[in-house]
Amino acid sequence: MREGKALIEIVSSEVGEAAQQLWVSGEAREQNGRIRLAYRERVTEEMDAESDTDVVLHARDGLAMMKRSGVYATSMSFCEGEQRDCTYRTPYGDLAAVIGAESVKMETESFGGAVRILYTISIQGADPSRRQICLTWRWQEN
Repeated sequence: MREGKALIEIVSSEVGEAAQQLWVSGEAREQNGRIRLAYRERVTEEMDAESDTDVVLHARDGLAMMKRSGVYATSMSFCEGEQRDCTYRTPYGDLAAVIGAESVKMETESFGGAVRILYTISIQGADPSRRQICLTWRWQEN
């Protein structure tokens, strides 16, 4: 098992669109082909610190679970080949969503690793949007 501070790069986008990139400090724990990443992010640059979101991601090949707490909260499950329901909480009300995971891949190296998730999301019954997210972490010396 390895755990400690990590620098985490979050890259997300709709497939075929320009990606959004964000670097955050966080913590990582890697054990038996599984990873746990914990970090804090701001939903948009214009928001204040009270709107920060705490995120915890648990992942292995084929399965990832992401829990977000704060003003914008959700618990999403990405299981390859399955569709899962979730609720996305906002200050303006809850939104129902359906997540369909196409692939969940994880790789680890001595310096860190990456989790890549390709999925569709349909919010409030709208046509699904095909999205991708990649979380890359680099171990930091304690």
